[in-house]
Amino acid sequence: MVPDCVRAALRPLIGQIDALDEAIGAIDTEIAASVKADETARRLMTIPGVGPVTASAITATIRDMSAFASGREFSAFLGLTPRQSSTGGKERLGRITRMGDRYLRKLLVVGACATLIGRTTRLCHVSSPLHVARSVRISRTARPCAPPFASCRGLWDLSCRGDFRPP
Repeated sequence: MVPDCVRAALRPLIGQIDALDEAIGAIDTEIAASVKADETARRLMTIPGVGPVTASAITATIRDMSAFASGREFSAFLGLTPRQSSTGGKERLGRITRMGDRYLRKLLVVGACATLIGRTTRLCHVSSPLHVARSVRISRTARPCAPPFASCRGLWDLSCRGDFRPP
């Protein structure tokens, strides 16, 4: 049981939290309406792990996706490709570079983690990297790196070619 004096002290803070929740809800509604009006953003939302916020951020940040030669180049722009240290014909890949748009990368990783946690058969193809990353025994910190990389390739395919095929 919370004492009455503590309740009285916390009542203004609860009012501020409620006001912030209402403001966030209004902003979410505006973002959803703007995404519904934009054809590109609606197509981007067909990819698992990409919601209205991620789609609007991608369309606002990257105006022309065809400026990238491939999905891997787009992934490198976001910092989701592994660092390469190749010599003598032997390819050595290190950790992801994390050299790019931090906000978009974070949105894609969070979306991939949410898709990994709540994966259903209608959202995600069975042989997709999301399913493979979950079934293969790798660490929880390394697991979210492959699905956003695949999502970047899917985003590029969808924007440049007009179709998305789950890998």
